[in-house]
Amino acid sequence: MQNDKNFICISCFNEDLNWFREFDYPHIIYDKCFEGVKKSKYYPYEIPPSKLREKYPKMNIINGQIGGYNINEYLTYIISNYYCLPDNVVFIKANLINRHVSLNFFKSIIDNKHFTSIEEWPPSVFIKTNFFKKSYFISSDGGWNELNNSWYLNKRKHPNKFFNNFNTFMNFIFKSYSNLKYIRFCPGANYVVPKKNILKYDLIFYKNLKYIINYSQLSGESHILERALYTIWNNNFLPADIMKKPINEFTVFPKKENSLKANIRKLISRI
Repeated sequence: MQNDKNFICISCFNEDLNWFREFDYPHIIYDKCFEGVKKSKYYPYEIPPSKLREKYPKMNIINGQIGGYNINEYLTYIISNYYCLPDNVVFIKANLINRHVSLNFFKSIIDNKHFTSIEEWPPSVFIKTNFFKKSYFISSDGGWNELNNSWYLNKRKHPNKFFNNFNTFMNFIFKSYSNLKYIRFCPGANYVVPKKNILKYDLIFYKNLKYIINYSQLSGESHILERALYTIWNNNFLPADIMKKPINEFTVFPKKENSLKANIRKLISRI
């Protein structure tokens, strides 16, 4: 029955959508490249306008925004539909298939009615020797756990306007957050999310998250939020008071971590 099908929210950055043709599901596709992308210090080459509506006229495609990676479009959907959300939303990137999971695996979880981290790891990942065997591990639920040292931040191509440390961000948005040694998350941020998980937070909470990541195409804060979403939708922390009112240019953010100290800390964390 049509009502048994989950709603699909796709963020597309100039990717091939032919794989999605076989899915007769209620959906929305955000086209992040409808205007194209200009070459910049943050992006190495130019991309022409995608013209996704012309390529896929039967799909429900609307214009997205270039900022904030795929998570920006997830937040856009939540904000636009907060008071009329479907029971379950499948948030995915358009390049999900074969980059993150196989088509068969996706078909097996697409209609899950519980929170699902959409990740599929080959056996080699479970036994792979990584640097000092401490940078990541696969937990008993088959999920990715990464050393919490903010290694992906303080990089030239990933600007950090507000935060350059995962723990600082989490302590900003939550009360009584406990700094974690490892972060459980889904690389790429592909999830099946029940409405009740989303509605744990007020609308302003999601608007504030979008404000924090949307300022740049490759914002470092987007990488932070990629790692934070699993915890956000599954924890029992209370939102910080600052997340209960609109964040704007007058908001006072925590002092960012010194880049040199951050890089030294990253190295030490692996020992």
